Amino acid sequence: MSADELEPTFAYLINILASLNKLKRKSKGINKMVLTAADNISAFKDKLKLWHSRVVRGNVISFSFLNEMLENKEERVTDCLSESISGNLVALRDEFSNYFPKLDADKEILWDLARDPYKRCAEEVPEELQKGFLELYNDSTMKDKIWG
Repeated sequence: MSADELEPTFAYLINILASLNKLKRKSKGINKMVLTAADNISAFKDKLKLWHSRVVRGNVISFSFLNEMLENKEERVTDCLSESISGNLVALRDEFSNYFPKLDADKEILWDLARDPYKRCAEEVPEELQKGFLELYNDSTMKDKIWG
């Protein structure tokens, strides 16, 4: 890799590391719920897909340092840089998918119940939870607390 290719790569790395750091800060802390962390991770995985599709088209607007550096130099994204960033984004997305797999259908129902119990019906809830679910579902005081 030449010195000319190294500078844009470092600019990209600054952006991607800043994004990972932001994800870490949003998902970590004393009053953070696991549901919020899961949503943040899901959003980040979607962002990786979006960024990849943009980079493949030569668009680096998602990476402010890199985009600004290229604009200041009046340069465009080279094929080599695009391939390098694209490969990195795919690898990062694959790692996130392996480390944070999609929930299976049974667990997804439980997460939905924690987020919004009124989104599901009794038949979708595991049998051992159906009685309690129906009590909660028909508790108007609880509905008022959830929906304010």
